[in-house]
Amino acid sequence: MDIRYRNDLYGNYMLITIPQGEDSNRYSFKMLEKNKIPGVLYGRERKEDGKGYWYVDISKKKTLMQEYQDNEMQLEDMIHIFQQLIPILDELKHYLLSESMVVLEPEYIFRDIEEDKLYVLILPWNREEKNLQHLAEFFLEKINQRDENGVNAAYLFYRQQSQPHFSLYHFLPVLEKKSILKRQMEKEIPAWKEAEEKRISLIEKEEDIQEKIAAYNFEQEENVKHIEEKEKRILKITLFIFSLVCLMVGLIPVLSTVIRMSCVASSILLFVVFIFIIFLNDNNNKKFLKSEDKNISPIKKTEIGISETVFFESFENEDYLKLQWKEKGRNKQFVLKEFPCTVGKMKEEVNLCISDISVSRIHCRFVEQENKICIMDLNSTNGTFLNGLSLKSGEVLEIEKNDEILLGKVKLNVV
Repeated sequence: MDIRYRNDLYGNYMLITIPQGEDSNRYSFKMLEKNKIPGVLYGRERKEDGKGYWYVDISKKKTLMQEYQDNEMQLEDMIHIFQQLIPILDELKHYLLSESMVVLEPEYIFRDIEEDKLYVLILPWNREEKNLQHLAEFFLEKINQRDENGVNAAYLFYRQQSQPHFSLYHFLPVLEKKSILKRQMEKEIPAWKEAEEKRISLIEKEEDIQEKIAAYNFEQEENVKHIEEKEKRILKITLFIFSLVCLMVGLIPVLSTVIRMSCVASSILLFVVFIFIIFLNDNNNKKFLKSEDKNISPIKKTEIGISETVFFESFENEDYLKLQWKEKGRNKQFVLKEFPCTVGKMKEEVNLCISDISVSRIHCRFVEQENKICIMDLNSTNGTFLNGLSLKSGEVLEIEKNDEILLGKVKLNVV
């Protein structure tokens, strides 16, 4: 289309060059010039420099492209656009005009700034089939990526608009249904989120209490051990001193032989007891260390979801992949053992719950195919990435050790 724009004291206009050979006396030209059809930009033929132009008034209006240049679109905005477009297309039937004349592209769909009404551009010579791909791409680009229902609706429109016999009339109820679902979720999510936050808070408090109890018990055990060690040291020192005192008394010549012999014997006996206690204490320490070594097994702590804490034997001898990540400052780990394994933040519906706002309620799934573990995205809002590669919804990719998986903003390391 050859278009020029003109501004004057009376308003703003588009001048669209009429193709050569077009008869401006045709019915479509006269019908658009003689009638102001609701929702249709008013146009008329004008001659300038020997050329024919379709002169269109666009005063006080801006295009959808301009309106959403720096703004994101919500599902309700999409619905509002379709709800206004369909009556305009219906109105054309009363004037015996074809829908193929309508230019349904975001650069040529206008909104009246004061009345908040949509206006479409009609070219009376246009006979091409209606092409909605440009409009579908515009919705995909501008839709708020955090609006899950809006993203789904934009993708659905993009897929269906290219199919034969696609109709905007039939697509509008689909959009409205998604809007109803969204409103229901908006009512349910705050209550669910509040309950989830309370539950997480209670779990964290319980974990803090358990940690404090464990720390207190450990401190008490250390105190008892310290007291016992102190008592043993005092006993050994006492025995050693008495042994020396008895020996020194036994060496005094003025005492009788019986007394000296008794003191020497007592000194030897006390020294033997002293040596025996030292030997017994060392032996007990060695036995204790050996028993500790035997009891120490490679036990690992795995936190599944938010609250479940499971202790299990080491998997070092078994070929299981594990996921490691940080959640609320805590290191977490999950073993990929049973499949399929669904990941998301809706605890009741998933196997692995990650309570991060960037993770969808049902985000992705791990599956086993031909003895290989693979990951697939479940149409998540913020996407699933494997080693920086974005997965399309339903796409299945194999994972291996040392891979990095990104669910929204949560980074999982495969080990």
